[in-house]
Amino acid sequence: MAKFTLKIEDLPRQQRLDLCAQCHSGLRSIVLKGDAFSYATGEDLSQYSKNVDNGSPGQKLDVHGNQYGLLTSSECFKQTATMDCSTCHDPHRKQRGMPLISTVNA
Repeated sequence: MAKFTLKIEDLPRQQRLDLCAQCHSGLRSIVLKGDAFSYATGEDLSQYSKNVDNGSPGQKLDVHGNQYGLLTSSECFKQTATMDCSTCHDPHRKQRGMPLISTVNA
Protein backbone atom coordinates (compact mmCIF):
# COMPACT_ATOMS: atom_id res chain seq x y z
CA MET A 1 0.00 0.00 0.00
CA ALA A 2 1.19 3.52 -0.74
CA LYS A 3 2.74 5.50 2.10
CA PHE A 4 -0.03 8.11 2.16
CA THR A 5 -3.07 5.95 1.40
CA LEU A 6 -6.01 6.75 3.64
CA LYS A 7 -8.60 4.10 4.46
CA ILE A 8 -11.94 5.90 4.60
CA GLU A 9 -13.46 3.30 6.93
CA ASP A 10 -10.77 4.12 9.52
CA LEU A 11 -11.92 7.75 9.78
CA PRO A 12 -14.36 8.89 12.49
CA ARG A 13 -17.95 9.24 11.24
CA GLN A 14 -17.92 13.03 10.92
CA GLN A 15 -14.79 12.95 8.79
CA ARG A 16 -16.37 10.30 6.53
CA LEU A 17 -19.45 12.54 6.22
CA ASP A 18 -17.28 15.61 5.53
CA LEU A 19 -15.67 13.79 2.60
CA CYS A 20 -19.08 13.47 0.89
CA ALA A 21 -20.40 16.81 2.16
CA GLN A 22 -17.64 18.70 0.39
CA CYS A 23 -19.59 18.21 -2.86
CA HIS A 24 -22.97 16.92 -1.68
CA SER A 25 -24.08 19.50 0.89
CA GLY A 26 -25.46 22.15 -1.43
CA LEU A 27 -23.94 25.56 -1.75
CA ARG A 28 -21.03 26.17 0.56
CA SER A 29 -19.80 29.66 1.19
CA ILE A 30 -18.52 31.75 4.02
CA VAL A 31 -15.04 30.52 3.23
CA LEU A 32 -13.05 30.45 6.43
CA LYS A 33 -9.76 28.98 5.29
CA GLY A 34 -8.15 28.29 1.93
CA ASP A 35 -10.30 27.69 -1.11
CA ALA A 36 -12.61 24.98 -2.46
CA PHE A 37 -9.66 22.73 -3.25
CA SER A 38 -7.60 23.16 -0.08
CA TYR A 39 -9.74 20.83 2.09
CA ALA A 40 -8.18 17.37 2.40
CA THR A 41 -9.91 14.16 3.45
CA GLY A 42 -9.60 13.64 7.18
CA GLU A 43 -9.72 17.33 8.03
CA ASP A 44 -12.70 19.14 9.60
CA LEU A 45 -14.71 20.57 6.69
CA SER A 46 -16.39 23.14 8.94
CA GLN A 47 -12.98 24.78 9.40
CA TYR A 48 -12.91 25.51 5.64
CA SER A 49 -16.45 26.55 4.73
CA LYS A 50 -20.01 26.63 5.99
CA ASN A 51 -23.10 25.19 4.37
CA VAL A 52 -25.59 27.67 2.97
CA ASP A 53 -28.88 25.77 3.10
CA ASN A 54 -31.97 27.87 2.65
CA GLY A 55 -34.14 24.92 3.69
CA SER A 56 -36.63 25.36 0.84
CA PRO A 57 -38.65 22.12 0.83
CA GLY A 58 -40.03 22.92 -2.64
CA GLN A 59 -36.58 22.95 -4.23
CA LYS A 60 -35.90 20.31 -6.85
CA LEU A 61 -33.50 17.73 -5.45
CA ASP A 62 -30.34 17.13 -7.46
CA VAL A 63 -27.24 15.01 -6.93
CA HIS A 64 -25.20 18.02 -5.81
CA GLY A 65 -27.99 19.38 -3.62
CA ASN A 66 -27.92 19.22 0.15
CA GLN A 67 -27.71 15.43 0.41
CA TYR A 68 -25.70 15.80 3.62
CA GLY A 69 -28.47 17.88 5.20
CA LEU A 70 -31.16 15.41 4.14
CA LEU A 71 -29.21 12.49 5.56
CA THR A 72 -28.32 14.12 8.87
CA SER A 73 -31.91 15.28 9.44
CA SER A 74 -33.39 11.81 8.83
CA GLU A 75 -34.65 9.72 11.74
CA CYS A 76 -32.51 6.76 10.62
CA PHE A 77 -29.37 8.87 10.94
CA LYS A 78 -30.36 10.40 14.28
CA GLN A 79 -30.96 6.98 15.81
CA THR A 80 -27.56 5.50 15.07
CA ALA A 81 -23.98 6.49 15.78
CA THR A 82 -22.56 4.63 12.79
CA MET A 83 -24.69 5.49 9.74
CA ASP A 84 -22.94 7.50 7.05
CA CYS A 85 -23.34 8.02 3.30
CA SER A 86 -21.84 4.66 2.37
CA THR A 87 -24.29 2.77 4.60
CA CYS A 88 -26.75 2.91 1.69
CA HIS A 89 -24.64 4.26 -1.18
CA ASP A 90 -21.58 2.76 -2.85
CA PRO A 91 -19.62 5.66 -4.40
CA HIS A 92 -17.60 3.19 -6.49
CA ARG A 93 -20.60 1.69 -8.29
CA LYS A 94 -23.10 3.21 -10.73
CA GLN A 95 -26.39 3.16 -8.84
CA ARG A 96 -28.61 5.50 -10.86
CA GLY A 97 -32.11 4.04 -11.13
CA MET A 98 -31.47 1.32 -8.56
CA PRO A 99 -33.84 1.09 -5.59
CA LEU A 100 -32.34 2.02 -2.22
CA ILE A 101 -33.96 -0.92 -0.50
CA SER A 102 -34.40 -4.24 -2.24
CA THR A 103 -36.94 -6.79 -1.15
CA VAL A 104 -36.72 -10.53 -1.61
CA ASN A 105 -39.83 -12.65 -2.06
CA ALA A 106 -39.80 -15.65 0.21
